[in-house]
Amino acid sequence: MKKIYFVVSIFICLNTSILAQKPSGKWGVLTEASDVKGSFITDTDYAIDFWNTANQGMNNPASPFEGNIATGFTAKPGQWWGFGFRVLGTPIDMSNYWNGTVHMAIRTTITTHFTIELVSNGTEMYGQFDFVSGSDPQGFKRDGQWHEFNFPLTKTSYHGLDISQMISLFTLKGDANPNGVEIDIDDMYWLPNPSSGISIVDKNNFRVYPNPITNNQFSIQSDIHSNVTVEIIDMLGQTVYTENLASLYNITTIAPDKKLTKGIYMLSIKGNNINYQQKISIE
Repeated sequence: MKKIYFVVSIFICLNTSILAQKPSGKWGVLTEASDVKGSFITDTDYAIDFWNTANQGMNNPASPFEGNIATGFTAKPGQWWGFGFRVLGTPIDMSNYWNGTVHMAIRTTITTHFTIELVSNGTEMYGQFDFVSGSDPQGFKRDGQWHEFNFPLTKTSYHGLDISQMISLFTLKGDANPNGVEIDIDDMYWLPNPSSGISIVDKNNFRVYPNPITNNQFSIQSDIHSNVTVEIIDMLGQTVYTENLASLYNITTIAPDKKLTKGIYMLSIKGNNINYQQKISIE
């Protein structure tokens, strides 16, 4: 059955200088992180659109993923739902972000299918931003806890998307859920393609995902071209996995040859002028 779109817009604001230029670096859509080059602040209108809006609403959920504010979305049982962030006026040129990633944190318990979309020139694009219960991406769990994601922005996945003419940097739509919908979004930002010459400034140039780790493997995103040693260390100080790599450029998958037991570990990355550590959780 064809869906009829009813749209209601709520106006938020973005910095005028951010929309007037070609963004670069770590660029915020919905985050309070201090190292982004844009986020929801003042001067220029930006809109939140609702589709099929009669039974939907927004709130400020408790316990944000980061900072003091997150965005929560609710919908009553029995109807499909959707909302998105839309630029008012001139589209944004996000060309620096091909082969980069979109980062976000999501929290929900809904059991039905939902999709994250990007929109250019009115064309909806899907790709791997697709959540199907039982085969969700990057170990996502519908357990009411925050989970982080980094989705690659590749031309293969988004064939036909004109990233130089973006009119929506985030749209979320889903099927009707029998128990209604509650879904929270936080810490959303775009990270550029490292080969563009724009540095990624995020935890000393590293991004580790998913975390918690499932299926005994995870990815590291970085712009480091030099030799590094990656180690996983348990809470007793024992090194349980070591791998020497010629570089950590772009996205590298780490897949230990032995199954790691559930628990908390320390990820260590060392090299020339590199000494990085981060706690990781194995599930």
